[in-house]
Amino acid sequence: MLWITRHRLTVEQLEPLYLAAIGAGTLALALGTVLSKKVAAGQDLIAAVTLQFMASGLVLLPLAWGLEGFRLEAHPALWGSLAYSVAVSLASTLLMLWLLRHGQASSASSFHFLNPFFGTLFAVTLLGETMYADDLLGVLPIALGIALVAWKR
Repeated sequence: MLWITRHRLTVEQLEPLYLAAIGAGTLALALGTVLSKKVAAGQDLIAAVTLQFMASGLVLLPLAWGLEGFRLEAHPALWGSLAYSVAVSLASTLLMLWLLRHGQASSASSFHFLNPFFGTLFAVTLLGETMYADDLLGVLPIALGIALVAWKR
């Protein structure tokens, strides 16, 4: 993941607080994947997704409010980005839960390693970011790892 994102990292993003947040997010993602397999096993997918979004919102709201304050600037860009975030989050969570229901947690969670690459593709497509040739090389070990996890099962 660092291979793909290294061209876009700034010194400010490597501060210990930010690195700790990245580590906490990665740990939460791994823990959430394992717990989702157990919790979502007998539930409707929409109910499971709703539960996940509500839980994450309750966890993040005090942190966001404490660090950023509570303000809303109703701008078309806000509503567009919010609609995009909701659509992508809902689709990816439903896909993740479907993968969890039909396979192993390790197989399903291995697809998360593609997030930096897809984020880069979206940034190139929607924001005009630069795509570096070695960004594509960064996907090869990820794809190989996913193939190995799937093949092993």
